[in-house]
Order: sequence, then C-alpha cells, then structure tokens
Amino acid sequence: DTADGFTVDLWKAVAAEAGLKYVIRVLPFHEILQEFKEGKIDVLINLAQSEERHHFADFTVPHVIIHGAIFVRKGESKIHSEDDFAGKSMIVLKADLAHDYAVSKGWDKQLVLVDTAEQGLRLLASGKHDAMLLSKLAGMQTLRDFKISDIAALDVKAGFTQKFSFAVQKGNADLLAKINEGLALTKPSGTFDVLYEKWFRPYEEKQATFWEGLRYLSPIILILLSFAAYEFYKRRIENKRAAAQLALSARVFKEAREAIMITDADGTIIDVNPTFCEITGYSRDEAIGQNPRILNSGKHDAEFFAAMWAELKEYGYWQSEMWNRKKDGELYAEQITISTLREKDGKVIHYVGFFSDISERKRIDLVLADKEQHLSTLISTTPVGVFETDQDGKCTYVNNRWSEITGLLFETARADGWAMALHPEDKEKVSAEWAASVAEKRPFQLEYRFQHTDGKIFWVIGQSRESRSVTGELLGYIGTITDITERKKADDYEHFRSGILEQLTTNKPLSTILEALVLGVEQINSAMICSILLLDDKGEYFIKGIAPSLPDFYNEAIKGVEIGIGIGSCGTAAFTGERVIVEDITTHPYWTHYKELAARAGLGACWSQPIHSSLNQVLGTFAIYFHESQIPVASDIRLIEQSARLASLAIERKQAEIELRIAATAFESQEGMLVTDINHNILRVNSAFTAITGYTAEDVVGKNPRVLQSGQHDANFFVTMWENINTTGSWQGEIWNQRKNGEVFPEHLTITAVKDQNSIICNYVATLTDITLRKEAVDKIERLAFYDPLTGLPNRRLLQDRLKPALTSSHRSGRQGALLFIDMDNFKTLNDTLGHDMGDLMLQQVAQRLVSCVREGDTVARLGGDEFVVMLEDLSEQTLDTATQTEIIGNKIMALLNQPYQLDTHEYQSTPSIGVTLFNGQEQSSEELLKRNRPLKPYSLTE
Repeated sequence: DTADGFTVDLWKAVAAEAGLKYVIRVLPFHEILQEFKEGKIDVLINLAQSEERHHFADFTVPHVIIHGAIFVRKGESKIHSEDDFAGKSMIVLKADLAHDYAVSKGWDKQLVLVDTAEQGLRLLASGKHDAMLLSKLAGMQTLRDFKISDIAALDVKAGFTQKFSFAVQKGNADLLAKINEGLALTKPSGTFDVLYEKWFRPYEEKQATFWEGLRYLSPIILILLSFAAYEFYKRRIENKRAAAQLALSARVFKEAREAIMITDADGTIIDVNPTFCEITGYSRDEAIGQNPRILNSGKHDAEFFAAMWAELKEYGYWQSEMWNRKKDGELYAEQITISTLREKDGKVIHYVGFFSDISERKRIDLVLADKEQHLSTLISTTPVGVFETDQDGKCTYVNNRWSEITGLLFETARADGWAMALHPEDKEKVSAEWAASVAEKRPFQLEYRFQHTDGKIFWVIGQSRESRSVTGELLGYIGTITDITERKKADDYEHFRSGILEQLTTNKPLSTILEALVLGVEQINSAMICSILLLDDKGEYFIKGIAPSLPDFYNEAIKGVEIGIGIGSCGTAAFTGERVIVEDITTHPYWTHYKELAARAGLGACWSQPIHSSLNQVLGTFAIYFHESQIPVASDIRLIEQSARLASLAIERKQAEIELRIAATAFESQEGMLVTDINHNILRVNSAFTAITGYTAEDVVGKNPRVLQSGQHDANFFVTMWENINTTGSWQGEIWNQRKNGEVFPEHLTITAVKDQNSIICNYVATLTDITLRKEAVDKIERLAFYDPLTGLPNRRLLQDRLKPALTSSHRSGRQGALLFIDMDNFKTLNDTLGHDMGDLMLQQVAQRLVSCVREGDTVARLGGDEFVVMLEDLSEQTLDTATQTEIIGNKIMALLNQPYQLDTHEYQSTPSIGVTLFNGQEQSSEELLKRNRPLKPYSLTE
C-alpha cells in the first residue's frame, strides 16, 4: 500500500494482463537488490540495466529511459557541470547506477552514500554537501512529493543514462516471456500512455503550444468534445486491444521457437506452425487433416499413451519427454506439453501441443552422463584419496581410497569428523596451514600423518584448492591425499642404513652395532618388535639374541634352542635357510610348542628372515614380531630382506677382523720368509713363502727377489725403499707382488738388514704376509662407507674428504673450483606413481650422465634421494673465467639431464634444478660450502 509511482502502476497493469499474482515489498534499494541476488524476490519492477547486473538478472525491454542529473542548492552552488566536481562532496544512492558511474570516474573518495532519494536531497539541502547525482525523474518526483523547494537540477545532463526494466531471476525464461507479453499489451490498449501522462508529464520541461493555449482559453469546448468522443474512444480502445491480442497471438504462433500443433476433439490436426514443419519435415498442408500418429516412433508402448490420455482427461494437461519420427524416418527426442481446450460446459474442442526438439540436449546429456560415469570410475579407482568440502571447510565427500588411507568411512568423516584421524602431533599444524591457505587464497599443500584406531600411522601429502562456479562464486574446496608412507619409510631407512654403515668403520662391538640395527628398524616402524638371533659355529643352536624390546624371560627361553622345522619362525628359517612368515602365532603349527611363551610376551605374529653370509652360510635370523596377527605387504618383505643383509654385513666384517687377528698371530711363526746375500740373491725361503707365492725353493734360490715384482710400482718406489733400509736398517709396508701363476696380490713386507759383528750388512731377511683377505674386507667396508650403493658414486662423506684437500690446493695454487648442486624435479611424484624401482633406475641413469659430463679428475657425488653434487677443480684463477667454465659444464649437464629416461617400458621426462657456488679456499670450510647453496630454478651462478 505504501508503493506508488509509474513503475508500480505499470507493473499492476502488466501483471493483470499476464495473469500474475504478486505481493509488493518496499525496502531501501540496496537491501531489495541484495534480496533479489539471494533469490528471495522473483521480480524487481524498476531496475536499471547494466553489464554487471546482466550476470544475475534477465531484463524485459526497457519501459522508460531516464537521464542522470546533477542536483544542487538554488543560488548557492558553484557547480555548473561535472567539470566542477574536483574536491567536492557528492551524494549518491547505495548500489545505484549513479554510484557505479561515480566510482568509474574516480570520485569514490568524494562520495556520501544514502539509502533513499529523500534522505540524499534533504542532506544536500542541509548545506553539508555540494551536489547529488540521481536520475532526473526520481529527483524531480522526490522534490515535489516532499516539498523540498531549495534544490534544483542543473540544465546539463549527468554522464549516465538509466534504462529501467522489469528484472527476473537469471534463466527464468517463462516468467520473462509472460511479463514481456503483458507489457506489450499495455501499448495498444493505451494503458502505458495514460500512466506515462500521469506520472512523467508533470516533470517534463516543454514549451507552450498553440493547442495548449487553446485548451486554456476554451475549456467549455473541450468538455463538450470529450462527451462526444467518449463512446468512440471506448470502442476504439476495445477494438485496439482485441486487434493487438489477435496480432500478438498470430505472431507468437508464427515466430515461436517451439513447435505448435492444434487438433480438434478427435485428434485430427487442424493447424501447425512453421517450427513444427522445420522439426518434423512435414509441410503445413501435409500435416493438416492427419492424426499425430504420423510422428509415432514405435518406441513407446500402449501403456505410455494410455497414461497420457488418462492424465489429459483428469487434469487437462500432460507434459513429458518422448521419441518421435520425422518424415524422412529419422528419430528425434522432444519435450512436449499438451493442453486441453474446453467449452464452458466442459466439452473438449481442441488439443494444443507444444514441443521442442531436444535431441541435441539428449546427446549432450548422454555425453555428460558418460563423462560423469567415467569421472566417477576414475575417482573410485584412483590411487589417491579425494575429498571435497563446503565453503567453511566442512567435509562433504570422500572417495574409497581416502577412507582406506585414513581409516574413516564418510559417515564418520563428514563435516569436521575427518580431523579425528589426524595424528595428535600434526593436528595443530594442519589446522594452521589450512587457515593460512584459505586466508591467503592459495592452494593448500602439506605433509602430515593419519593414525588408524589400531595405531597404524600413514604419511600423506595433502593438497587442495578452491572450487568456484562459472560466475566466480566460491563453492568449496576440492583436494587429494597421497599415501607417501612407503617413501617416508624408505627415506628414513636409507638414513638409518647409512648410520649403520658408518658404525661399521669404527671399532664398536658387534653387539652394539646389531642393537642399533634392531632399534633403528623399530623406530621407523613403531608397530614392529625386532630380534637378531646368532647361531653357534656349527650352525646348530641359537647362542646369542639381540632383542632389547622383547621381555628378558623370552630372550632367555630362546637362548640355546636347537634349530629345526617347527621350532618357531626363527628356528625354522635358520634350519631351512628360507624366509618364514607366520601371520598368526596362535594357529600356526611352527609355534605349537611356543604358543604359551608367545602369549605371555604378548606376541601375535612373527616373520623371520635367515641371515646369509657371502658364501650362503646361515649366520642367524632377523625377525619382526607384532602384538596382533599381521600379514606382510611388499614393503615389509623388502624391509626384512634389507635388514638381514645389513646384519650379515656387520657379522661378516667382525668375523673377518677376528680371522685377520688369528692369521696375524699364526704368521708370527709361519710368515713367508726369504733370506738374501748382500747382492740380493735369494739363499733360502720357507714353506709359508711357497704357500703364498707358489715358488718352491728350487724355483727361486740364487735368483733376485725381482721375480716377485708385479710391475705396479715404479723405480722410485724401490729407490726410496732401499734408501730407507740402508739408512735405518729396515723397511716395512704394503706392496703388490706376483705369484708364480701370474696372480697379483697384496702383501705386507718387512725387510731387515742383518749385520755382522763389524756392523757390516751381510744379509737381508724379508718376512711377507698375504693380506688379500684383509684388503678385500677393508676395501668392501670402505666402499660401503664412502660410496653410494645404488649409483656407485662417492657419498657425502667421501665428497667432504675430497673437498678439504681441494680447498687447500685451490688456496695454494690460486686456481678456483666450483660445486654444482643438482636436484631432479618432481622425483617424489615419479616414486609415488611408477614406484621406487623406476625411481632407482632413473637415479642410476642420472649418475651415468653426470659422470659423462665432467673430466676424469672431477668428482660426481650423490648426497641422498635425488640430490647430486659435481665438484670441479683446477679451474681458472679469474672468477669470471671460472664462472664461464662452470656455466659451460652446467649447460652440458642441463642438456643431457633434460633428455628422456627409458625406465623399463616407461619413457619419463624430468628436468634438473642446479645451484652453483665457486670456491678459492679462502676462509671457507667444506661444511659451509655444502650448506651454502641448493638447487635453484632457473640455472644460476653464485660467487
């Protein structure tokens, strides 16, 4: 009741013509506009069109076009046009086009926002501000209605024009069509002109005409003429309306993009429109007089049509999708609506059918359905977990893989329930990173852990990003979690393995090293309890156990047990030399005699791997226990095999040390010996000499010991040796000699000069020891300690050892060197997708390519994972030249590493990232250099 004006009256007329029921709401413009955007309002009856508003609304044809105006105080304003707005305070309606126009002109800091035109004009009249931007019509009407007399509109127009229309929700084509039809009918009926005269003429400035003068001079004549014309006008209006309605109906029938078919009560076609002919292929003449059955496709049974006629009979209306056939026999899908037209007495006179060809839509629907099914299959079978949340981060969907990784079904994970599976130590960091990524509008990415109810821990890399609609509206977040548990375990195990190998280079006791091995595996896999059992020399009994996490009573019970089939997992594995997997101790026959002991220790499963020597002799077993029954996966088998090999290496090394000590003691009385005269002619050899060299006394007596030379030492070596003998009376050291059979071997040689009573040298005595085994053991340990087992490259420790003398040499010679730090991009993705075997294969190929890029005296090392370092020595004394030399090699490396890698049946493309630092040995340590730089993208040089 409080709403009036031209658009309100026009809406009432349009709604009456279109048969629309409505309730009018009156609110400040910006509030009513917001409710419309939220879908709470169906029609805005007076909304100015703009490009931005076309995103959320569909508009009728404009019913009025209003120019903008500048309102100022009469006689006080210094504003005559927009050119005078600089530094002025201007009033605009919130969300009005005048507001948008002012912001586009850069006046936003000068604006004062109000809710209504009355509020703005009264504020202007108070003298607090300089001008108001408003549509001229709204401003003039407000001035009149509220009797504000000291405000006027300037003669010049503002730079914006408003096209006012009725607006409906975007996509509501049916309602838009009804309103446009109603609006069209107000023109021929004269309603529009009457309302326009009523509301707009009082505000339009116009010059008086002759006829207006005549009107004021002759009121009596006009009154008389009006009575005479009334009846004529009334009939004319009725005829115009009827003609307009008839013309509109004919035009709609002809131009409608829906096919229209009209039949009589018997179903005989009496008319069709052009779109019917276009869709079906039948001309109008061919269709008229036919039954609609000429379109029957045969794809619908009698029950379908019986249901159609039943619905038409009961409700007078039927709507559905159906398949029909064109004149040329082609099938097409249509959306059809049939309405029944009746006389006042209810008798059916016509059926009117409207239908659209939806074949293309059906095809698209099928394509979309196929794609949706395909996407659903992909999501359900993908190896990564997929999740979706709403705008507030509440979980709304997870796939099966997500549930497998986290241990939670969707019903539990819904909303915030997923967080209960987070590892307690990771909950805070996950929450903080999620909040930060949302606040900064960036993708979320983090490595963190989930913990199952049974205690199992899974490492994942979680990623997510915003999901937005085509209009940019935030719908929520879509993300994935990838299980990286095995990669984490592999990284941890590699670090742990390197630590064990380093311990092997020390003099630590075997028991200490084996205990570190057991505890290290347990630390990587918290659910595991590990044990190493060693056999006696004959390989018949367990004599020693290293299992700090097992109860003492259990370890004592196992000590001295004779191995054999059925003697638990370890006894059987040691006896057969094969791995034994017992998933459930309570039911397995191997544990029949030890079930009570296992139950007392709380053990439910035991996997045991025999520890083999290099000669395939069983040295003992490496076992993994669990409190509950447990089935191993591939990574578990790999772990137990690697751990057994590591234990074998430690045991054999210590055994080799013992054997060497025993051999050294024996050689004190049974070393190889030879005696020569002053001229170095051999006088005598012992049996140990013959055993070592293969030469009998007959072979060598009277000959020079040069018969043993291998050719691996130059003349300077022997000159130095004899100088030392002649000066000090003796020499000892390692030397490579050659046996009778041609085999070169290392020996420890001691030569002593024997003097007579006059201190004159009369003889030389040499004692020699074959140190082949010791050298092989030392070389093997050194290889493991200083070289990467996967690629054969020097490891970090050897790189540091080589870097120290390189720095010293650089400082002394003045020639600079360089370190190139190399990472392979997306290496983790390769491991996660193709597996660690393919990752190892690629690392080996990277190593080969790097070695081929450098000189023989340069060093290529692997630090771990996909990190490599190239050390270049003896470069230029000039920094610029050194940088150029380094850049050439770096470019060579980049080009070679960018080439595809053939990984079994996969061709894989990976790119490297390289960082460089130069060194000259001044005030630099090897540790500082290795920490100073890391791979950069793109390739760069850093001094």
